[in-house]
Amino acid sequence: MNGRTSATSRLVAILGTLLLAVSALWFAAAPTAQAHALLVSSSPAAGSSLTQMPKAVSVTFSENVVPKLSNLQVVDGSGRVVSKGPAQPASGDTLTLTVALPPLLGGVYTVRWKSVSSDDGHVTNGGFTFGVGPLAYAAMSGPAPELISVPNTASAPVVTGIWIFDAGLGLLVGGCWIAAFGLPRGTRRPLILALSGAGALTAGLVVIGWAQAAADHIGPGELASTSLGLGLLVQLFPGLGAAACTAAALLLPDGGRKRRAAIVAALVLAAVTAAGHVLTTHAASGSNAGAELMLQWLHVASFATWIGGLAALLLTLGTEVAPEKAAAVRRFSRVAGYSLAVLCLSGVLRALAEVAAWHALMDTLFGRLVVLKVGLLAVLAGLGAYNRFRTVPAVTRSLSSLRKLRRVGSIELGVASLALVAAATLSSSLPPALAQATPTPAPPPHVLVAGTAGGLRAGLEVSPDYVGPNRFTLRLYDSASGRAVSSGALTGAKLVLSPVSHASGSAAITLTASPDGSYSAVGDDQLSAIGSWTVMAVVKVSGRDVAIPLNLTCVPSPDQLEEMTMGRMSMAYGIQLSGGRQLAAYLTPGHAGSDALHVAFKNDRNAPIALSGSPLVTFHGEGATGTTTRPMEMRPLGASALDQGQYFGSATFAAGRWDFHVSAVAADGTALSADFTLTIN
Repeated sequence: MNGRTSATSRLVAILGTLLLAVSALWFAAAPTAQAHALLVSSSPAAGSSLTQMPKAVSVTFSENVVPKLSNLQVVDGSGRVVSKGPAQPASGDTLTLTVALPPLLGGVYTVRWKSVSSDDGHVTNGGFTFGVGPLAYAAMSGPAPELISVPNTASAPVVTGIWIFDAGLGLLVGGCWIAAFGLPRGTRRPLILALSGAGALTAGLVVIGWAQAAADHIGPGELASTSLGLGLLVQLFPGLGAAACTAAALLLPDGGRKRRAAIVAALVLAAVTAAGHVLTTHAASGSNAGAELMLQWLHVASFATWIGGLAALLLTLGTEVAPEKAAAVRRFSRVAGYSLAVLCLSGVLRALAEVAAWHALMDTLFGRLVVLKVGLLAVLAGLGAYNRFRTVPAVTRSLSSLRKLRRVGSIELGVASLALVAAATLSSSLPPALAQATPTPAPPPHVLVAGTAGGLRAGLEVSPDYVGPNRFTLRLYDSASGRAVSSGALTGAKLVLSPVSHASGSAAITLTASPDGSYSAVGDDQLSAIGSWTVMAVVKVSGRDVAIPLNLTCVPSPDQLEEMTMGRMSMAYGIQLSGGRQLAAYLTPGHAGSDALHVAFKNDRNAPIALSGSPLVTFHGEGATGTTTRPMEMRPLGASALDQGQYFGSATFAAGRWDFHVSAVAADGTALSADFTLTIN
C-alpha cells in the first residue's frame, strides 16, 4: 500500500511539474494586447476641413487587427463607395489600416471602419466625416475615438460555443484525473467521460469558428488563414491529442504503467489546450499580461478539476458502498477544497483587474455577470462544504449517505452549468476597465441667462444651447436678499420664446416644479432657429403675475454646422436638414462692406433641389445698422445646368454678428428652412 502511495505521489509531482512548465512556456510567449481594437487616430482627423482631397485615408487602432476581416471604406454624400479596393496594413505599422482614394470633387465624405481584434475576435466599428472644399462641412467634430461603437457582448452562437468548450474541457480533465488518481482501478467510466469531453471540446471550437466566419462573411478556409483561426487551431490540436491519449488508455490493460502514462499525457495536453484558450481571452490585455494569463489559467484549471472531477466521481461511484470508493471520495474532497481556494483567489484577482471600479459591478453588463457568477460559485461552495463535512465522513458507513452525496453532487453540477453560462458570456463581453479607456463625448453645451423684474431675479439654463429638443430649467431668487423663492410661493411658471432674427411666431412652454425647487420642462421645437431670442419668464408669485425678460442666443449644433475659414476664401456653411437634405451657403468676400450671399438647397444625393420660387432670406445684425430684421432679394445665379438651384443676393454688412434665416418651398411642395450665424470682421 505504501509503495502504491509513493508511486502515486511521484506521478502527481511529475504531472504538476509538467503542467507548470508548459504553462510557463505558453505565458512567457504571450503578447500584450487589448481585448478590443479601438480607434486611436485617423488621417484625415475626424471632423477636419481640408482644402484638397487626400490621396488615402488611414486609421490607427489600439491593437493589431485581422486585415482580412477588418474593413475601411470611404463613401460620399449619396452613400456611394469611393475608396479604391480593400483596406491594407500600412507599411511598417501593424496597427494601421489604409485605403486609397481616387481624385474626387469637394464635398462631405464619411469613413466607415470595422476592426476585428487579432487576439480575441471582438468586433468594433464606427465612423467619422471630413470635408473637402469651400462648400463642404464637417458633420461630426471632436476626437475620432468618440465615434466608437463597441458591442456589449458577442453573438449567442459564440457564447454557446465557448460554453460547450468549457464544459468539454472540464469533463476531459475531470475524467482523466479521477481515472488516474481517484479510482485508478476497476472502471472505464471516467475515461469514457473524458473522451466524450474531448469530443465536446472539439465541437465547441467548431461552433466558435463557424460563428466567427458567419459574422465576418468568410469561409472556413479564409478564417484558418487569420490569427483568429490560428488561435482555434492552437486549442484544437492539443485537444485532439488529449482525445487520442484517452482512447489509447481505454485500450491498454487496467492498472498498467502505460495506461497511467497515457492518462497523464492526456492531462498535460488538456492543460496546453486550456493555455491556448486563455490566450484568446481578456487576460491577454494590459501591461502585466503574463501574470493575468497565469491567473486565468489557474482559474480555468481549478474549475475543471473540481467540477469535472465531481462529474466523473458521481458517474463511477455506483450504488454500493465499498472501502475503495470511500477512499476515492475523501481524496476528491481534499482536491476539491484546494481547487475551490485557487478558484476563488484567482477569480477575485481577475475581477479586480477587469471591473476596475465598484460602481461598475451594477452599472455594467460585465459587472452584473461577475456578481451573478460569484453568487453561483457561493452556492457551489456551500453545497461542496455540506458534502465535505456532513456526507463524506458517513459514506463508508451508510448507503443513504452515498445517495445523499450523489443528490447533492448532481445539484452542484446543475449550478456549475449555469456558472459556465455566465463565464462564457463574460469572456465575450467588454470589461469596464477597457470601456473606461475609450473617450466619451462631452456633455451637451448649455447656456445660462439671467434677468430681473418685480423684485425677482431669474436664472434660466437651456441645455443644449442649439436647436431643440432642449431642457429649460428656471430658478427664482429674491432680488433683495438673494434667497431662493420657495416652490410653495409659486403657483405657476411658463416661458414664452420669440425669435428676433426672423418673423416666425412665438412659442410657449409650461414649466413644472422639480424636487430641488427649480421649474423645468423639456421642449421639442420651441427653439426652432439659430439666432437671437427673447424669452419672457412668466411666474405667478403670491397671487401676482411677474414677467421677467431674458435674452439668449441659439447656436448651431456640432452635427448641424461647421464654419470653415480657409485663408482668404469665403466663409462657407453646410447645414444639415431633415431627410438628408442640406443648405449650402457662403458669403463673399466676408468682410465689412458690400457682400454677396450664395445659397443652394441640396437633396440626400447632393443634387440641387428644384424650388417653386426664389428663397426668402432675412438677416438681423447687431452692428452699426441696428437691430432691425431686413429682407434680402435673392436671384437665380444663372440658367446653365451648373447653376441650377443656386441663388444669390447682396447687401451691406457692418462688422459684428449677423443671423440669417432662409426659407423656401420645393417644387414638390416640401417646406425648407434653415438658420445660421456669421461674424463679419
